[in-house]
Amino acid sequence: MVLVDELGPSTVNLRIYFWINGHTHSQVKVRSSVIRLTKLAIEEAGLTMPDESREVIFPKGVPVHMIEGTKMGDTLTTPSTVASAKPRQPTHPADRSESSSAENGLESEQGALEEQARNARSPESGANLLEK
Repeated sequence: MVLVDELGPSTVNLRIYFWINGHTHSQVKVRSSVIRLTKLAIEEAGLTMPDESREVIFPKGVPVHMIEGTKMGDTLTTPSTVASAKPRQPTHPADRSESSSAENGLESEQGALEEQARNARSPESGANLLEK
């Protein structure tokens, strides 16, 4: 479920709810994958993430120099502004995969942790390292 959480000055903040089986999937890894794939989809749609709103006051003014380009309506179009409006293509096919190399699959670590606990030595079987 995706809900609008807040309307900021230059953002629409979304809250995403999802259910996973915690025995088979890692909540942290799935969350990472959802955020990464959502950001990628937004970028591929040609949307940009806004910067924080700032007001800058120049008491002495700012000199303006026009850049060469073609004028369309009330805006000046340059090659850089035209390129930024095009949808972004993934830089690597792995960008679209369900799990990134950093996430290392979406499986839960529960089985590995239980195996490590079974193979660990008993705390009472070793020397007490905290004694003086």
